[in-house]
Amino acid sequence: MMKELLSPVWLRGLLSISLLTLVQLVSGQQMIEILHLKNGSKIKGMIIEQVPNVSIKIQTSDGSVFVYQISEVEKITKEVVTDQVIESKTRNTVVIDRDRSGFVNVTELSYGIGVGDYSGVYSGYGLQGDFSEPNKDNYVRLTTVNGMGAIHGLMSVGLGVGVEYYYDTEVIQIPLFVDIRLMPVSGNASPSIVLQGGYSINSESQEAGLELAGGIGIDGPMTARSSVLMTIMYDYQEYSTQSGYYYTEYRGGSLRMSLGFAF
Repeated sequence: MMKELLSPVWLRGLLSISLLTLVQLVSGQQMIEILHLKNGSKIKGMIIEQVPNVSIKIQTSDGSVFVYQISEVEKITKEVVTDQVIESKTRNTVVIDRDRSGFVNVTELSYGIGVGDYSGVYSGYGLQGDFSEPNKDNYVRLTTVNGMGAIHGLMSVGLGVGVEYYYDTEVIQIPLFVDIRLMPVSGNASPSIVLQGGYSINSESQEAGLELAGGIGIDGPMTARSSVLMTIMYDYQEYSTQSGYYYTEYRGGSLRMSLGFAF
C-alpha cells in the first residue's frame, strides 16, 4: 500500500503539474506606465517617485532613471505587457518590494534518484567486509523548515525535519538538518543556492547517519511573503541497517528534485 501511494509515476505527475504552475506564474502579465510629454516623446517604464504638482521620476527597462517636471507631462497612461517584454532590471524593481524578513517556513516534496555506487561495510554471522554496488534505491521525501529570513528574504537560515521512504530497501528515515538559502538576485524567477547539513535517523536501527546536500533552485514569488520553489540538489548520505545479527553501513549519493512553497 505504501509503495502504491508513493509510486514514482504519481510523484512525477505531481512534479509536472507544479512545474507548469510555476511557468504560468513567471510568465504572467504586468502593467507598464507611459509618460506622454508635451514635446511628443513617450517614456515607458515604472514611475518610482511622484511629487504632486511638481515632478515625476520614471525608471525605464534598461535601468535608466529620468525626472520630469509636471509642466512637461501631457498625460500618463498604462499598458499590459508580458514579463518577456520587460527587461530584467524593470522586473527586479517590481519584485524587490517583497519582504520575507522574520519567520519563514519552507515545505517541500522531493524525489531522489540514486546515482553512482553505494559503498560500505557489513558484519554478522561470522562475516565481515567491504562492498560496493550500484545505487538503485530511490526515495520520496517530505520536509518542513522553520527559520528566519533576513535582507528582505534574500537569505534565510532554519532547522528542518522530515521523513524519507526508500523504495528498494523499504527503509524509513527521519532527517534532521540545518537549512541555508541564499537568493543573490531578486526577480520574477530568482535563482537560489540551497545548502543543508545534518543527520538522518534510521527507523530500523535508530542510529543517525550523516547527511550533506547542496544545489541550486528557482524562487517564483506569489505574494510579498510567499513563493513557489523548485530545487535540484546532490544529496550525500550515510546510514545503517540491522537485521538480526547482520549489520550494514551504507554510504552513497542521490540526485534530489524538489517542489515546495515558502511562506
